Parts: sequence; structure tokens; C-alpha cells
Amino acid sequence: MTTATIRIQRNDETALRQALEGFAAAWKTGEAQDHVFSFSSPEQLFMILTPKRWTLIETLQRLGPSTYRSLASALSRDVKRVHEDTAALIE
Repeated sequence: MTTATIRIQRNDETALRQALEGFAAAWKTGEAQDHVFSFSSPEQLFMILTPKRWTLIETLQRLGPSTYRSLASALSRDVKRVHEDTAALIE
């Protein structure tokens, strides 16, 4: 199972430095680093990670790789909206 860390970090310089350190470590070792998602505030986090998007993530964890249509069906949601939420999470 892959683990992702969600971090709220108000100092952009520190966040950038840590991201660059992770990139450098991956470059040197050839191994993937931990997945870290940094946000500058709780407001920014919850603007991106809405309750519906959190449910989408949990459903994907349960189902595994899925098509938009099968994911929308599992969520009882419109395919277009699931696609929009998935695109926002990827971005």
C-alpha cells in the first residue's frame, strides 16, 4: 500500500526546499520517495479536498484502478462530476 502525507506548511520556502531534497534523493537513489502533498493553509487544503473528493479517494482505495464510469457508478454520481473531481485531485 502506498502512503501519502498531507502537510500544512505556511512557509513556502521550507516547502520548496523539502520538495527539492526529495527530488534529489530520488535522483541519486533511483527510488521513489514518499508522496507528500503540502498546502499553505487549512483553507487551501479543504478547498481542494472536499468531502466528495475524500469519498472518491476512499472508494478508489477500495476498488483499485477503475474507469470514470465505474467509479461514478460506485459513488452514485454523474460521470462528468467524477471526472472533474479526479482532474482537480490530480492537478
